[in-house]
Amino acid sequence: MNRGDSGTAFVASGMATVIGAAYFACRLGWRDNPPGPVLLAIGVCWFLIHFAYGFRTVLALRYPIHRDTWLLSDGALTFFAVLLLAAVGAIVGPFAAIPVAVCGTAVLLIRMRMILPHARLFRLVFSAIGTVALALGLFAMSCSQHYHSPLFLESLAGGIGHSDTLHHAAYCNMIRTYGVPSTGLDGLPQYRYHFGSHWLFAQYSTLLDIGVIDFYQLGYAVIFLPLFVFAIGLAGTAFTGDGRTPIAWGVRTWVVVLAALVGWLPLTASQLTYLFFGWYPAVSESFGLSLTGLLLAVAAARPAWMRWRDEPASLTRLDRWAAVAVFPFVVAELMACKISVGPLLLVAAGYALVRADGPRRSRATLLALGLSAIAVLLLIPQVYSTAYSDPAVKLRYFLTSGLVDARSLPIFPIILLAWFLLALRIRAASAGIKTFRDFSTGRLLDIECIAVVAVVGFTMAFGLRLRQDAYYFFDVQTWLALAALLGAMQSLPPWIAAVGPWWKRPGSVAPANIPLIAVILTVLGVVGFRVVSEGYEFALDNLHTRGFRGPPPGEDEFLKRERIVEVEGPFRAGQFGTAWDRIIQKTRETEATPDAKRDVITLLKTLDRLPLAVKKRTVLHIPKTNRAYWDIFPPDHPKAALAGPFIGPAVSGLAMLEGLPDAMPTSGYGYVAYPPESFAPRPGDLVSKKAQLCDRAVSLRFRRVIVIDGDSGGRQRLIEWPLGDAPAVLSVD
Repeated sequence: MNRGDSGTAFVASGMATVIGAAYFACRLGWRDNPPGPVLLAIGVCWFLIHFAYGFRTVLALRYPIHRDTWLLSDGALTFFAVLLLAAVGAIVGPFAAIPVAVCGTAVLLIRMRMILPHARLFRLVFSAIGTVALALGLFAMSCSQHYHSPLFLESLAGGIGHSDTLHHAAYCNMIRTYGVPSTGLDGLPQYRYHFGSHWLFAQYSTLLDIGVIDFYQLGYAVIFLPLFVFAIGLAGTAFTGDGRTPIAWGVRTWVVVLAALVGWLPLTASQLTYLFFGWYPAVSESFGLSLTGLLLAVAAARPAWMRWRDEPASLTRLDRWAAVAVFPFVVAELMACKISVGPLLLVAAGYALVRADGPRRSRATLLALGLSAIAVLLLIPQVYSTAYSDPAVKLRYFLTSGLVDARSLPIFPIILLAWFLLALRIRAASAGIKTFRDFSTGRLLDIECIAVVAVVGFTMAFGLRLRQDAYYFFDVQTWLALAALLGAMQSLPPWIAAVGPWWKRPGSVAPANIPLIAVILTVLGVVGFRVVSEGYEFALDNLHTRGFRGPPPGEDEFLKRERIVEVEGPFRAGQFGTAWDRIIQKTRETEATPDAKRDVITLLKTLDRLPLAVKKRTVLHIPKTNRAYWDIFPPDHPKAALAGPFIGPAVSGLAMLEGLPDAMPTSGYGYVAYPPESFAPRPGDLVSKKAQLCDRAVSLRFRRVIVIDGDSGGRQRLIEWPLGDAPAVLSVD
């Protein structure tokens, strides 16, 4: 029985540790910086990564395992563990977080004690460096363009924050508080959208006992970015020759992984769009989560499919009928997370069924595909809204909108298909395939499936009215191809014919490998440049939030250098203690400076800490006269009307009354769920509108209205209006 992919598990565990430490360090100096949620998030990630190994170990103590089964594979058990913890969060709540984290830590330490003493020192050191670079690179990319940030709420008080994050947090909060998929801007009208990741994050927020807006900054980066890399490694293992041999995290593997996720072109994120490599999984929670699920499913399915194809009797009746039950659920779950991923998995499975003779005649296989197709058809009306689409011609929009940098457009197809072409080349050579006719043997069926995913993904991307969301269709093949490449690389012969360190014995390097070594060193250099450049931009944003002077948001990126004038001198002089003292002092001065917008956000966070049972019957109102809230994004901000209204539901976890802008925005974010008359201005002061607001709250079955408004002195305050016999929950008037 395969005991698990320890190398991949250690890499992912190290990533969680590095990202958690970076998150905590970025918040040093602020009063609200408890280490508990960070430690729990790291422990939860460790639990998910090592759950399969621990479960099989405990199971083997009582029930000896003599055969392979996909039900006990790393991919299947990790997928199950993700859903298990969501259920634990929903049922048990935060009381389970510490035991879960302790179990994850214990299994990690046991595996380290068993494996690390036998590891080679050079590989350990190189893997440690690679883990730090990969973790910091992905973390910095996830924080680029203000999608996520350890200081997201502090930046928000200064009018900086990405509209996507606020929209998703609001949607997730309505699911967590009321169980309704809605943005909660004016009551709770249902909004058709891919809700899977939002539902999952709502349960994990409850498990960690943190707000949803905090989970989007902390939980996704610490838990699910390492899990994404873990899934890539497991899928890579599944693509090896026997589907069982774990990938070796040597130099070649690290070069490919770093190049694919961090990037191998010397361009910063501000200069790239669709060539962001690991950027979209880093910033798009739903895409990253759905890719993780897809790769875990592939890690469980491919070895079982190979055994079933070659030896139909190797899979028991339990294996086959469990697949019938699980596969439709996996397709539906992935589609609920991202509408693109589930159908593409179904298409690939259908193609494999047509191409493979043995399994095609199985009633179980046909039933699984039929149920999956029904699940997709039933989910489409729930997760896809044509009103959210853009009527522009897809290909023209893609070429002319600037979503792809003009300088990179000529090489865009090559870069997009780079990992697929490399995997195809290596697998074809190892299988002895030289012509297209040789493909009829089915020896590269998995590569054919990835090609089908690429073709169908491109077709759907440019054939549907999806605007820039086309990326989520044609990029799925990238990560499947990366896993296939990692698996195929394990069959390559060593590229250094050396007995000792090659840098001490130049003659030990085969001459034919010198160009390859040059390419590897170049790629590693570019990766280092991108990690440093992304980290530098991230550090500048952090310092700007702390109050260091700089240009207004939106000015030329080069001018950001002005933000570090006050600390650059001590750093250059090697006076790191002095520079750090200035950073902490400036942070405390910023926190102590009176700011009405920061006070509003603080009150919203206070409301988020109310018990869920209280929040379920509570609605929030912030009058349009309270400009401290409605002008958090300056009126001239390009997305003030689009993103600003989501701040209340995203931070407080409460639905609002009259929280819509005065005019319907032209695109996206679920505004179409509200009738047009809801956007009409409703004049009147708070006193005259109290009865009207209370009547509307009663009609929506709420039991209290909480108002955030400023007093005559400009101080922000909470006002509670209990309805009927509802008790007061705030100690305010």
